[in-house]
Amino acid sequence: MVLKKGSDWRPDGFKHELVMAVVEQGELVVVSGCGHSGTLNMIDAVASELPGMPIKAVVGGFHLVGLPRLNTMAGSRLEVQDVGRQVLAYPVRETYTGHCTGRKAFRVLKAVMGGRLHALHTGMRFEL
Repeated sequence: MVLKKGSDWRPDGFKHELVMAVVEQGELVVVSGCGHSGTLNMIDAVASELPGMPIKAVVGGFHLVGLPRLNTMAGSRLEVQDVGRQVLAYPVRETYTGHCTGRKAFRVLKAVMGGRLHALHTGMRFEL
């Protein structure tokens, strides 16, 4: 992904990307949009700002869908499995992820994360 500055194209540094941490009863809920700069980087950023707090949930896209073809992954099966293992290592109790994760990567993550990974869809309501 790139940005145009004048007549030059440069890699997007994603400085515009946001992550929000909600502290509720001594636990964190990490909320992001599409994790362009890496879901693990976002979790790391929150965990380093609020050390020692358990992470109740991560809600947001993992941006693992392959582009331009939607039924591909942005990494190898082993790399996607490793992302799932690293999320669980924090530990994160529940993870909700949406469209930009991609169906193929979601299936790979689900095999690693089991019942701690949930699909997130527009209009969905859930309680944490």
